Amino acid sequence: MRTKRYAVLAILAGFSAALPVFSQETPAPPATAPTAGPSINLNLDSVSAEEAFDQLGNQAGVNFYANDSQIWSNAQAVSVKMHNARFWPAMIELCRQSGLSFNPDNYDNSPQAIQLNLAGNGGLDIAHAKLIESQGFLLRPVSASRNASISYDNTSNRNSSFSIQMCVLIDPASPVMGFGRTTVEQADDENGKSLVAANAGEGSNYGGNPHSLAQNVAINLAYPEGAGRKIAKLKGHLRALKVVRSDEIAIDSPLTMKELKKDYPGFSVVVHPLAKEAG
Repeated sequence: MRTKRYAVLAILAGFSAALPVFSQETPAPPATAPTAGPSINLNLDSVSAEEAFDQLGNQAGVNFYANDSQIWSNAQAVSVKMHNARFWPAMIELCRQSGLSFNPDNYDNSPQAIQLNLAGNGGLDIAHAKLIESQGFLLRPVSASRNASISYDNTSNRNSSFSIQMCVLIDPASPVMGFGRTTVEQADDENGKSLVAANAGEGSNYGGNPHSLAQNVAINLAYPEGAGRKIAKLKGHLRALKVVRSDEIAIDSPLTMKELKKDYPGFSVVVHPLAKEAG
């Protein structure tokens, strides 16, 4: 029996969009920005939290799971009317009314999953969270870190870093492959002193479950001599990569094939014959 060998190459075509997700302003979305996808419509009158999240999950394609089955009996009833709403504002309103918090970091490891908790027992507490919304994304500031070091052997050898860590909550109807660089356009302390660093355009994604609706990003800032104690203004953008088209190239005999070239708008893909490894 002869067995054919196939090679399949997946071609992902994407675009990067400048998303002003951590701006204090809300400019009009650029033409290339990802859209938020289907809207959420809810008409709930004093229904259980479990039913409310079931309806939201069915519309958004999200799997809500409880870290403790007892949360449903302790959650408050929900009454809400929403038409053409986006996912995260609807999600936040259900959490606020039900007394639940959520953890979008996805420990369930399945696509589009969000863990629900009783508020105060873990997850993002909506009542106290600071959230910024832009273009279907929500941005949650997480922490700030500042490090400074000096060498006793050479006191001129000094290093200093200052960064902000943030979590980007992704609309499930408009998933992204990942995030690229963050660029800071303006960062001022309470006295108007600039905190923009020389490497302000080098912040990047630093982690997150690939299935998660939350991704972590870092923003590089400076802490110059005489800087204040607060960040009064922070404005910039974050590049996101989203798949808008995917193709597959199937090859019958990858060892004996002829070179194959396929052209796409703006780039080409060339597949060369494979060779057996020694041994």
